[in-house]
Amino acid sequence: MIEVRSVFFSYGGKSVISDLSATFRAGTLYGIVGPNGCGKTTLIRLLCGLARPTAGQISLEGHPYGEYDRREFAKRVSLLPQSRSLPCVSVGELTARGRYPYLGRTRRMTPSDRAAVERALMDAKASDLRDRDVSTLSGGERQRVCLALLGAQDTPCVLLDEPTTYLDLSSRFSLMEQMRFWAEQGKCVIAVLHDLSLALRYCDCVGVMDQGKFCAFDTPENLLESKAWEQVFSVRCLPVDAAGEHDVVFLPIK
Repeated sequence: MIEVRSVFFSYGGKSVISDLSATFRAGTLYGIVGPNGCGKTTLIRLLCGLARPTAGQISLEGHPYGEYDRREFAKRVSLLPQSRSLPCVSVGELTARGRYPYLGRTRRMTPSDRAAVERALMDAKASDLRDRDVSTLSGGERQRVCLALLGAQDTPCVLLDEPTTYLDLSSRFSLMEQMRFWAEQGKCVIAVLHDLSLALRYCDCVGVMDQGKFCAFDTPENLLESKAWEQVFSVRCLPVDAAGEHDVVFLPIK
């Protein structure tokens, strides 16, 4: 569990996060949405320890972030950043790097480490890519491999910053299914998303950010009845029933 209490963050004298509080629990998929520049990526950087609050406190499992050394923190929190460069290695080698926090000084993999890598490749549907060089992969394949890397790291908390960007529709659904799978395994999964429909369809809880704080933080069902979308995005949210499933469409407010 991650607890954020009255956190502020400023960069270059400009306030980016302002008095933000939230609790992120195990076994839950959280979607973070909001307009560009509202502080979503900064929040993810704070949650993964890449940035420190100007004021306030973030705790993991009841302990302030500062009490963890880098290795112990890496066993608990993993991150898929918004932009990333991948090394020219095989998919299997890259996935195995997720086990680094657990290895000793020799960096030798144990049978349980190798089993974790194979399981992560299988869960991410990337087993068939094991021997391919990462540089030869398509965008969708690279994203599957990044998910395998996160799976191999096997942390209780998984953070993802705009993971669906540049993916086709089928790949977006597959990625959201993977995040749901992690949450159902008991992990705390937090993802910054631009697609509001995906957030409402898959997430257990959605945080709507505006001007550095949450203006709404609730279940999709409750958010559908709120005015958060109108206030933040200037859109109307309309429920739709199709093929026996519930979905939503967003229309601009004229």
